[in-house]
Amino acid sequence: MCLLRGTFYILRSAHTVYLCVLCGSQNKQRLFHCTALTGSKLVGLTIDSTLSWKDHVTELTPKLNKACYVIRTLTFLRSPEILRIVYFSCFHAIMSYGIIFCGNSHHSINIFKIQKRIIRIMTNSNSCDTCRPLFN
Repeated sequence: MCLLRGTFYILRSAHTVYLCVLCGSQNKQRLFHCTALTGSKLVGLTIDSTLSWKDHVTELTPKLNKACYVIRTLTFLRSPEILRIVYFSCFHAIMSYGIIFCGNSHHSINIFKIQKRIIRIMTNSNSCDTCRPLFN
């Protein structure tokens, strides 16, 4: 246990976990000892050591597929207002949390494919049709 000077914070090394973030394939000497972690969950975001966001997207995919199933089962209502409310409450809330971090990742394509599928279900469009005009 060490006490940081000038503050009242106590760092307990037995209860502290470090996540080493590496840029690219660098394997340089580190200044401090890091506990090897494959991923850590921080405020609902799963962060891995390479910041690829693959684990986070993998964790989100089943949740978003469940929301897709809910919307698909509610299409018999044919009420666009109800489907829109369900979309924003079940899908968009889950998708948009943390999208500013993982949206630029290569793995986020899977999330956007599920979003396109849901928009096509809501508008009763063909799976081969383009979604660009449907987002407006």
